[in-house]
Amino acid sequence: MTVANNLTINGTIVQENWTAPALLNGWVNINPAVRNPAGYFRDKNGIVHLRGAVKSGAVPSIIFTLPVGYRPAYREIQPVISANILGQCIINANGDVTAQTGNSASFYLDGITFRASGY
Repeated sequence: MTVANNLTINGTIVQENWTAPALLNGWVNINPAVRNPAGYFRDKNGIVHLRGAVKSGAVPSIIFTLPVGYRPAYREIQPVISANILGQCIINANGDVTAQTGNSASFYLDGITFRASGY
């Protein structure tokens, strides 16, 4: 679309809600009444957003698996806060979201973003 003059658009952009994944390998949400529960959504630009504070799983292990359409084209390696130290979260092209390094007392996914494959 090419616009030569001013363009006015009314209405709102509808954005999908957060989806709560099935947590795996002993991972559980940390006090979801106070902290973000684990979740993900894809925005209108194809950027996947993760959130959540989880605990009790083994490090390293898969926290949850993203569905097709929410996975990166290539492996994503993201820094995270984990029990007040620096941890590492890996999101693989098969959708596995893995606590690679850190501490199982707390592992924060808040702020992780990446472009979904195909966008």
